[in-house]
Amino acid sequence: MLLNQPFFLAGGQQACLLLHGLGSGVYEMQLLGQYLHQLGLTVQAIHYPGHDELAPKMPASTWQQWYDHVLEAYDELAHKYSSISVIGFSTGCLLGLHLSASFPLEKLVLLCLSWHSSGNGITSYP
Repeated sequence: MLLNQPFFLAGGQQACLLLHGLGSGVYEMQLLGQYLHQLGLTVQAIHYPGHDELAPKMPASTWQQWYDHVLEAYDELAHKYSSISVIGFSTGCLLGLHLSASFPLEKLVLLCLSWHSSGNGITSYP
């Protein structure tokens, strides 16, 4: 059964931080997290502020608050584990990209990246 609760699964010295999508929750990363843990990785999945319950409208929080929470989780992992990878889904991709611009990551995996860009021939819509 999928649960919308943050989780931490202790494994080896390689840690993986899982970042969910906008207006969603940890449940959408749960099966992936369990699989990665079976492979021997330490796995952590967090809620962003305002995303702890499913709601009919967007939470009253900002991307900066979400990023601050991601950074806090990264810092905790960085003090304990030799390498950290980030897997982001949808909005989690953008938060992971922002993190990777300032902090070292072993790997950055982007699942279902959503963006809009003009002028370079690449257009993606949510």
